[in-house]
This record gives sequence, C-alpha cells and structure tokens, in this order.
Amino acid sequence: MTGSNPAGKYGAYGCDLPMTTANLVLNRLGTLPGIDFVVYGGDNPPHDMWAETEESQMVVEALVIKMFKENFPNTSIYPVLGNHESYPESEYLQSLYMNQTEALARMWSTWAHFPDSAIKSMGHGGYYSVIIKPKLRLIAYNSDYGYLFNFYALLNHKNPAYEEHTKWLHNTLTYAKNNGEKVLLVAHVPPGIGTTSAEYGEWFINATKPFSDIIVGQLFGHTHQDHFKVVQQNGKPFGSILITPSITTFAHQNPSFRIYSMDPTTYEILDYEQYFLNLTKANVIAKEGKTPQFELNYSAKKLYGMKDLSPDSWWSLVNRFKTNSTLLLKYVDNVYARSKVPSCDANCKKMTICECEYTNYLDAEECSFN
Repeated sequence: MTGSNPAGKYGAYGCDLPMTTANLVLNRLGTLPGIDFVVYGGDNPPHDMWAETEESQMVVEALVIKMFKENFPNTSIYPVLGNHESYPESEYLQSLYMNQTEALARMWSTWAHFPDSAIKSMGHGGYYSVIIKPKLRLIAYNSDYGYLFNFYALLNHKNPAYEEHTKWLHNTLTYAKNNGEKVLLVAHVPPGIGTTSAEYGEWFINATKPFSDIIVGQLFGHTHQDHFKVVQQNGKPFGSILITPSITTFAHQNPSFRIYSMDPTTYEILDYEQYFLNLTKANVIAKEGKTPQFELNYSAKKLYGMKDLSPDSWWSLVNRFKTNSTLLLKYVDNVYARSKVPSCDANCKKMTICECEYTNYLDAEECSFN
C-alpha cells in the first residue's frame, strides 16, 4: 500500500501475483502425473478494479487460457464463472452481461470437449453441465446470484433469468439422478460466507438436499482461503463444501493448489493433498538464483484424522474442534496456507467453528454470539 516494501521476484503478500509465480504454478502442475482433469475456480483478472475496462478483462481471460493450454495440452480443464469475470467486476445481470459470457464461452470451449448445449448455456448465463467420466457429470452453476457485492443481486430473485438458472440446475440434477449418474458440483462463491445472502444459503440447502445421494463433491473458491462447510439441517449432515485457497497472494495468502483423489468406480472423493509456496522463502531463494518449489502442506485425512471425506466425517471434525484446541489451531493455520502465525482467541475459535457449521451466514453469526 505504501510502496515502502518492494515486492520480491515471486510477489508480496497483499498484492496480486506476478507472471513469474503464475508460470511457476502452472509449470509445476503440468509436471504432476495422473491428472485426469482440472477444475479451475475462476477470477482471472487482477484486483485493480479502479483501472479495469471490459477490454482489459477479456485480455486477461485470453492470457490465462493460453497459459493453461500450454501447460495442459492434453488435459481437460473445467472453469467456473468468478465474480471478477464481469465488468464492472462483481456486477452480474444476465441481460447486460451476455456479450461477455458469449465471448467467454467461445474461449472456454477450447479447454475441453464441451457439447454444444454446454457452450450455449455458458454463453447464455454462465453455467453448464458436461459428462467428464462415464456416469460422472460436472455441473458448474453461476454463483454470482448469491454474492452481495453483486448489487444486481437485489433484483436477481425477481429476475426471470435467475428463475431460469435455478430451474436448469434442478432439472439437470434430476436428469443425472434418473440416469444413474454421480455429480461433481462446482461454482465460485460458496454459500455461508459473510458476503453472501441468507437466501443463497437456504436455496443451496433446498437445491442440493434431494440429490445428496448422487453429489460426490462440492468444490468452491473465491475466499482465497482454505476452509470447509458442512451442509446440514437440524444437525444432520448431507453434504460438504470444500473451499480451495487461491493461487494469488492477494489478502496475505501463500499461493496454493489442491490435488483430489477419487475412487475410479464410485467417484467418491477419497482424500486431497494441499500444496503451497512459502512466498517469503521463495523470494530469498530467488536472490540466490534458485527456483523455489511448492511444498506439500498436508493430506486432509492424515492431518485431521478422518476415516473418509464423507459429510459425516466433516461433521465429526467440527465437533472435535469444540474440544480439541490444538486440532482447531492446525486448521486455522491452514486457512491462510501457512502465511500467518495463527492467533485465535476464544471468539475466533467460536466463529471459526460456526462458519464450518452453516451455509446461511446469518445462522453462523447467530451461532457465534450464543
């Protein structure tokens, strides 16, 4: 902010990352064996909202797509619409935004073998569905409708395009269930965070609960942090939202990526490994003329002592947080990808646990004050 502390070669906390770091991430990912597909969480443009134009947004989109294809020439990549993909950023209204989503759809169509129906719905409303493995369907929905910084969200629940979007999701999930498919549900903005509406959280529960038996994973980004939420009603869990920390260092974050392992038959998520780049260490190494390496931060099952990654296991973990401060502080340490020394008092611990328990942020707030 002050310009008094120059950034290193690989960036600085509080700033977006330089191209050197973006290339380091993608080069590392491109060398990993056994990657079947990539889910990309959105938000390509940087956080210089005051300087952006619609043209600059699209230039960055094209650049990121080019970089991914260079590093994953034979791997399918499935993107989601982030709040920064719009112009002005975060302000999404379907009737005003279709030129941009249509342009994005044309760009995204090169990332995987998308059917015409997926490309059409991408361009129409920023959402799509595609079979990515036999009997495994990926559904990417448009989470901008639930984002409070999208000021059009005040209108969205009375907007025919919003009704069309929610009906599409329900119909697609119904088709998948009737067809014996499993579903990987992905979007950018997770429900239950402080910048989402209570309506979004309630809609998400009602939309996913009837299909909890076929939804094998719910993957989100946006917050830049490493955390999770249990989708539950009256203390009965039926889903889990897994939120991956960001590659960007904006908001004091070590660059991170995540590798999921899935059962090849049931498509159950078996575990995930979280990797990070120690930015401080990377910049020191760079002065010595060396290339820094991403390090394994943790395995979810091993670190948290989980028998599996089912909703019941995540719910059990939340309950263990309530009596095991050491375990909870390990979790807090990972929220910022080990870029901060965790300092978490009783109020912090309470709020952290409540945020894991609820997809409606108002419920989480009420929980934290009780």
